[in-house]
Amino acid sequence: MEAHHDRKLRRHDAEAGGPPGIGGRTSAARVRVRRTSLLAAVLVASAPTLLAPSLLAQAGPTLIGSTDDGTLVIFEADRPQAIRTVRSTGLGGRLVGVDSRPADGHLFGLTTSNDVYRIDPTTGTSTLVSTLTIPFDGDVRSGLAFNPQTDRLRVLSADGQNLRINVTLGATAADSPLAYAPADRNAGKRPRIAAAAYTNAVAGAPTTRLFEIDAEQDVLVVQDPPNDGILTTVGPLGVDFAPLSGLAIVTDAAGVDHAYAATGGKLYTVDLATGHADPVGPIGDPPTTLVSLAATTEAPAP
Repeated sequence: MEAHHDRKLRRHDAEAGGPPGIGGRTSAARVRVRRTSLLAAVLVASAPTLLAPSLLAQAGPTLIGSTDDGTLVIFEADRPQAIRTVRSTGLGGRLVGVDSRPADGHLFGLTTSNDVYRIDPTTGTSTLVSTLTIPFDGDVRSGLAFNPQTDRLRVLSADGQNLRINVTLGATAADSPLAYAPADRNAGKRPRIAAAAYTNAVAGAPTTRLFEIDAEQDVLVVQDPPNDGILTTVGPLGVDFAPLSGLAIVTDAAGVDHAYAATGGKLYTVDLATGHADPVGPIGDPPTTLVSLAATTEAPAP
């Protein structure tokens, strides 16, 4: 069954006939979103709530969130109260959300001006990369995630828009609007997607699945096939998720996926098999509300 699912996913989320492929890599100095560099930056900072060197070996995955005013919030998944904040600069428009691109390890963001930026998480400096060829009709109440298999940015609005973007060129494909499968328990209900993330988040992943949070039904869903916009309910989150939420999936060295979600200023782990969310703790002190959440991604070896 799983092998059949993987073949189906590759077939339906293929980029043939979609936006043009990506050309050569940028010649600009690449600011990689590396876990080691982020941890080093955290340790250099003097805020008393940040991680101590003795805790470095025990630290969990590094997560990066964005707030409604475009501030980046960086923290370890097992210590969400110890945050580092970086104000993003040079953006045109409001920051919709951010995600790490497995193909090169950079952090990217989309704004309400339909512009794609590469953002340095250590300084907040933003560099314009491209502009969408089809306008995004959403705002911060949305989900966006890089497909590690096809290197396309999937952007989903709370009103059901389903875009697939080549971030290098800005070439945008409008895929089928989001809707629950006819036989799903939520069939006929209007999805309100607030966050999204792909599994197997490594460059050139042979298979991947797109998970999302429906903040209206408070459920975890799978979008399969992604290009067709068909949603299938995994299960209830057990938490009241706000329209301003984030979802990130970390793939460890053994290939195991670990999902984290943020809503209402708190971080949760999410069981991808059942949808159930368990609290980890508040994000910062006082708690900080995030509108998106990303996991840092190592750039692939040359």
